[in-house]
Amino acid sequence: MKSIGQIITVILFIILSIGLVILLSPFLVPFFIYSYFKESVFKTDYRHYLQSIEGKKIFCYNSRTNSNSYIKENILPKLTADTEIVYVNGKDPITKLDKKYISHALYSINNKKGFPYLLKVENGKIIDQSINNEFYNTIHQRKDITLLVEKINSFYQTTSADQTN
Repeated sequence: MKSIGQIITVILFIILSIGLVILLSPFLVPFFIYSYFKESVFKTDYRHYLQSIEGKKIFCYNSRTNSNSYIKENILPKLTADTEIVYVNGKDPITKLDKKYISHALYSINNKKGFPYLLKVENGKIIDQSINNEFYNTIHQRKDITLLVEKINSFYQTTSADQTN
């Protein structure tokens, strides 16, 4: 059984919490309204941005030291000229594309299996795929890089409708 002191402490905590919420509500309500509209504007701008880069192929890799040089030497030279490269250094994407939207796209990846990621813009949406497993199998098992490059090209060439059939 709880002591009277503990019960009083809980009641005081609840009263103070309610008082604090009432006291801060003139600041919290406008903040939440502002945040809602800011997010709404961002989502609209993001959709417009994706429409403006429709069909774009994006190859994303990170600064992991055991893969970085391999990607630079063996994969990047084999990608088609129309593939945009996104190098993620920590949390900072280094790219010619708009960083805030690419950051959002990377944050929104459906199945976070690890870098490298393949992204493409199709019908105003980002389609993503991790090639992490295939990539590290190619390195560690000394497989022919051609198979991995073919997988990358296949992802970029097929539509999401082709991939679901």
